[in-house]
Amino acid sequence: MAEQIVVDIDFDNGKAKLKLDDLQKSIDQTSKNAGQSFTKNFEKSINSSLDSIGKKISVIGASIGAFLFGREAIRGAIESENALNTFNSALQRTGILTEKISKDFTGFANGIEANTKISAESVLKNAALIQSIAGLQAEELKKATSAAIDLSQALDIDLTSASVAIAKSSDGTTSSLARYGVVIDDAIPKAQRFAFALDLISAKFGGAAISEAQTFAALIDQTGNLVNSTAKELGIFAVSSSAVR
Repeated sequence: MAEQIVVDIDFDNGKAKLKLDDLQKSIDQTSKNAGQSFTKNFEKSINSSLDSIGKKISVIGASIGAFLFGREAIRGAIESENALNTFNSALQRTGILTEKISKDFTGFANGIEANTKISAESVLKNAALIQSIAGLQAEELKKATSAAIDLSQALDIDLTSASVAIAKSSDGTTSSLARYGVVIDDAIPKAQRFAFALDLISAKFGGAAISEAQTFAALIDQTGNLVNSTAKELGIFAVSSSAVR
């Protein structure tokens, strides 16, 4: 409410005399009250606006986060499906594809992902590469894939190079492994060299992938794999649900 300013005029002796002191006090008080009222209303308005903006930003942020997570989930599901298709195609081309073998090896790949920093998709893709070159039986393929993973982690080489080197040794030609320090005695019959090479790699480097997973950087990778794995499951569900509709 507006303040009233009272001017008291004294007509004593015919002269108008303003009580300036009282007038000044009234003006000062009025200005002070007006300033306080303005400041209070301004702060209230600003706080209300900031609160509204904050809520809108939170909603927008949550929406963007959900969108990005959903997109990554779908992308992860597609990547997972592609890796499995590539693996199954390799099994089919080499004549050993069955539902049981495919599911069993997928479980094997998931187990590696859970205990190392290698994703299940990477396991499947490299196993497909080994199988395409070597044409192994299911259990041999598991052993060869594990050897490739341990070799790559122990010597800090990429998994694809390790997989190719191991796959090429399947016919008894082990020169590709020799460059990585895995030397097979020529006295060993050629037909036995591949199995010997896998055993040698296991003896020298077995468990390297799991040991490597204990480092801080690897734990970060594992956490990422876990998040990606969860996202993939959601993505697979979303894709499946869309397909059903």
